[in-house]
Amino acid sequence: MKEKIAQKKALPLVFFILFTLSLVSCSGKNIGWGVLLWAVEDPSIPSGTLLSIQIRSNIEQAWVVNVPEPYNTGGMQVANVPIPHLEFFRSRSAAERFAADFAEYSVIYAETVQDGLPIRDRPENNARRVYRLRQGEIIKILGIAEGVEAVSATGDPLEGDWYRVMTHSGSRGFCFSYRLREFEHYTGSFEKALDYDDIIDSEEGDQNGVSQSPALLDGTALMDGADFFTQTVSMDILDSTERERQQDKLLDIYDRGPRFSSINYGDLIINAGGSFEWDGINELPEGIFTGPVLGSGNLDMDYRLIGELDERYTGAFAMVFNSAGGIRSSLIFAYILDHQGLRLEHIPSGLVSGNFINRRSSSPLIIYFSPDR
Repeated sequence: MKEKIAQKKALPLVFFILFTLSLVSCSGKNIGWGVLLWAVEDPSIPSGTLLSIQIRSNIEQAWVVNVPEPYNTGGMQVANVPIPHLEFFRSRSAAERFAADFAEYSVIYAETVQDGLPIRDRPENNARRVYRLRQGEIIKILGIAEGVEAVSATGDPLEGDWYRVMTHSGSRGFCFSYRLREFEHYTGSFEKALDYDDIIDSEEGDQNGVSQSPALLDGTALMDGADFFTQTVSMDILDSTERERQQDKLLDIYDRGPRFSSINYGDLIINAGGSFEWDGINELPEGIFTGPVLGSGNLDMDYRLIGELDERYTGAFAMVFNSAGGIRSSLIFAYILDHQGLRLEHIPSGLVSGNFINRRSSSPLIIYFSPDR
């Protein structure tokens, strides 16, 4: 019994010794070196900085790094860096070589000016999408990549380059620069860049456009030669951007199909030009149409989801049916497009304000379509 008591009394001492040794180990010996890919806000450390790493914390999902001179002015000797924001190396020499190669793009970031802009797993238009960017989302440019020439919906070549990029959450892939606003960022937090909706609503705007003054923060500056972002932004550019957004969403659906099948609602074919054929419309609830319709028509992609609906669904469109009696009828759907297929949720017209959807039905009609290849 005395032995057990002695053992119990010794346990706290053992844990204390182990904890002390761990602190000494962490402070006295590093596990490796890293190159910062995304700037740290507090303390302010710019991306591209070479850092010595004490430990990797799986609980915090962060690297614990030593703060180098001159960035430890506030007295902070160590900082936590999210795991995706740092490129790890065992040796200092390997980290230095990476830092040298990364230097050209170390402080280059970009803001997407189009909702739904894809990050792909290869630098080509038809590659698998690994991430869908939101309008105004900031990404890190990691470098330039050689890829297949990007073309518009009309088949015309687009100006720009394929970049290797990373999101703040750590998703990596390739994104074409045509819909990106590039800028330099050194330290501090990001300010929300100029929003195209703000351009339209600006009191200084007129029918021909507005003069854009770039919204910048401390340590942030537009790249030299970024003429697109200092010139007048016309309504034609905004219209073109919206058309491209709608076309991209349509092509995403087409690429996943173009033929989809539902056990209860027949087959749906969506063509690249936006027309559709649906042989199961007679299975839809009675009274859903305002008049007799044919099983064909065109998609109208000019609908926007508001608030949490924009996070929940991939997008929204109206199916405008060809009429069998002179009066055209349409159905509005929010949709989810994923590896399982196309999920449509009917949005009654009373829940739509103009082209904006901010509510869903309390008892919606939901239709599941699987790709039929």
